[in-house]
Amino acid sequence: MAVVVRPSKARIWWFVVLVVVLVALFLETHSTKTPKLNLLINGNTESAGATVYINGAAEGTLQILADADLGGTGFWTNLPDGKYAIEIRKPGFKNFDTNIDLNTLAFVSVDLARSADATPTSAAAAPATASAPDK
Repeated sequence: MAVVVRPSKARIWWFVVLVVVLVALFLETHSTKTPKLNLLINGNTESAGATVYINGAAEGTLQILADADLGGTGFWTNLPDGKYAIEIRKPGFKNFDTNIDLNTLAFVSVDLARSADATPTSAAAAPATASAPDK
C-alpha cells in the first residue's frame, strides 16, 4: 500500500483568515466617525468649571479629566486653521489670555491663579502664592 502525501491547505486557510480579519478591521475603523479635534486646552485642577472663550464667544468649560488618568482639566474642540484669541475666565481667578495661530494642531496649558481680592471658599483651600511678573 502506497502512502499518498497531499499538500497542506493550511497556508491558504491562514491567508483567507488574515484577509477576512484585515477587511473586518478596516470596515470597523473606516465606518466609525470620530470627531477631528485639533485644539486641546489643559488646565490645573483649580481651573475646573472655567469658561473657555474663543474670539470673545463662550465655547465651553474646562472639565475634570479624572477618567483619563491625566489629572487636571481639559477642553477639546475643532477649529479651522487661523488666528484665535483664547481667554479662560473663572470667578475669583485672574483671567488667562493667549493668542494662537492654529495650523493643524494646538495645545494650550492653563494654570489659573487666584485674584488678589479672592478669598478661599474653604479652610482647606491652599493659600495663594505670589510670583514675580514676567519681563
